[in-house]
Amino acid sequence: PSGVRSQVFQRSTSRSGADQNLLICLVQPGVMLADEPRSTSTKITLEFTGAEVYNQAVWQSVSRTPRQVPLRVTVSSENSLEVTLPPFGAAGILRLSTQ
Repeated sequence: PSGVRSQVFQRSTSRSGADQNLLICLVQPGVMLADEPRSTSTKITLEFTGAEVYNQAVWQSVSRTPRQVPLRVTVSSENSLEVTLPPFGAAGILRLSTQ
């Protein structure tokens, strides 16, 4: 999203490496932890080879009361998926998984 910086990390969740998680860290520079969250949800589109195998998403916002929120993953094409994030403040982590 506009004004948001991100980094993507890949993590194996099994010894064989067959199951993978993608961790996407999202940060809004200049937004403080005590600031109110965005007033609207944010749809993000991720495009990469193999995107269609990720079928679960969990969002955890960095806030005074952090909690994990399951999200719906929509596969829009072979190498593309969409997730709608709830309103968030300074930062959060989106975890996509294959299981």
